[in-house]
Amino acid sequence: MQTKLFLILWLGAFLGTGLLIGVWSNFCDAPIYKQLLDRGQVVSGVVSKLGGAHATFEYLYSVNGKTLSGIGFLADLHEKQVGTSVKVHYLPDKPQVSRVGDMNSRFRNAIASSLLFIVLYPGMIFLGLPLLYIMKSRFRFSVSVQSKT
Repeated sequence: MQTKLFLILWLGAFLGTGLLIGVWSNFCDAPIYKQLLDRGQVVSGVVSKLGGAHATFEYLYSVNGKTLSGIGFLADLHEKQVGTSVKVHYLPDKPQVSRVGDMNSRFRNAIASSLLFIVLYPGMIFLGLPLLYIMKSRFRFSVSVQSKT
């Protein structure tokens, strides 16, 4: 009975954590890529700085006479030098929201990585709980404290 209750609680925690992570991951880049695919506009931009954090670059682009900036990944550049032209996707109602690269592949990768995270992360966390329970029930751990006299 105790084992059955433990497994039911474990499964509930596993699924609950997966759902929470799924909701959280929905606020990541996948919705942005989907919006850029559905209603995004494309303008030409230029690389303004190379070598940011996590192999990134900064780019500048103009929308309605206003110059905006964004950050992209070096992997999206064919020529890794300042002044290189890039294709910038932006949202017309929020032109400060922009991305560089192939939005189709970015959207697919964001969905795949979110699903993978939803499945694997709770598994890694909760894998330890059943193992601990099994180890505790099969092996009796004892800690002896010896006093120094």
